[in-house]
Amino acid sequence: MKKLLAILLSLVMFSSLIGLSETLYCSKDDATLIGGFNDVTQTEDRVGAFNAMMGDKGSACLITQQELIENLQGYSSGNVRKDVKLAAVMAQSDLYLVCGAETAQEAGLTDLSTLKQYLEENEYGLQIMRSFKATNEDYASMLLMEELSFDSEVFVDDEDKLECLEDGQYVLVVSTLLAMELEQQGKVVLGPLTENRTVQYPDMPCAAECGLPAVRGTYYAIIAAKDADISAWESSALSEDVLAALNLHIPDEGISLEDDVQEYVDYMTAEGLFFY
Repeated sequence: MKKLLAILLSLVMFSSLIGLSETLYCSKDDATLIGGFNDVTQTEDRVGAFNAMMGDKGSACLITQQELIENLQGYSSGNVRKDVKLAAVMAQSDLYLVCGAETAQEAGLTDLSTLKQYLEENEYGLQIMRSFKATNEDYASMLLMEELSFDSEVFVDDEDKLECLEDGQYVLVVSTLLAMELEQQGKVVLGPLTENRTVQYPDMPCAAECGLPAVRGTYYAIIAAKDADISAWESSALSEDVLAALNLHIPDEGISLEDDVQEYVDYMTAEGLFFY
C-alpha cells in the first residue's frame, strides 16, 4: 500500500486557530539568526526544533527547506500535506558552480560563460557531480543538465564528491560558504546560479546573465502549524549587515513553501529519488 507522501510527520488539524505561545524553537547553530526574540528555545538540531514545534502547537520553529524536503524521501508518490505554513523567511544562501584547478586549466574555464561555451563546443566533455539524495544542489544539477550538455556521475554523498572533485573533469554545485572554502583550497569558483551578481563575487557573471537557470539556494524560514496564529513572527526580518556577516542575504521575493515542496516532489519523482 502506498505511503502518503508527507512533508512532515502526521499533524493534527484544528478547526480554529491554535493559541499563540510565542515560543520559537531553533537549532543551537541557528541562534544568531533569531537572537532578537525573547522566548527562544534552542534544540540540538533543526529536526529537533521541528519536532518540538509539532508538540507545542502554538509555537513556531526555524528550519530550512532542505530539512523539509529530506522528510519527503522514503515515501512513494501521493499528495503533499499542507498543514504547515510559512510565518517568515529570514535568510537565504546561494548556489555556485566550482571545479578543480586542473579541470579549469584544461578546459579554459574562468566563469559560467566560458563553461557554457566549452560545453557547446565539447558536448558531454564535463561531468556534473550528483548523488542519490534530493538536495538543493542536486536539483540545480538536474536543471543545468537540461540546459547544457553535461555528462554526470553519481556519488555516495557530499563528502565523496569533495574527495573526488580533482579526480576527473568534474563540476560541482555548492553553497556560498562551501564555494568560498573550496576557493581557499585552490579550487575554481565559476559563478553563482543566481538572478543577480552576488556580494561575495561581484565581478563574476551570474547564471541569469549567461542564459542559465537560476536556482534558489537554502532559505531559513520560521514555520508553524497551518492553523496557528503566526502574528508574532510575520514581520520578522534581519538587516542586510547581519546577513552579510553570515554570507547570507535577504530572501528572494515570492517564496512559497507549498510550491517549493511540490517542485521537489516532481523532481524526486522524475529522478527516482524516493526510497522504500
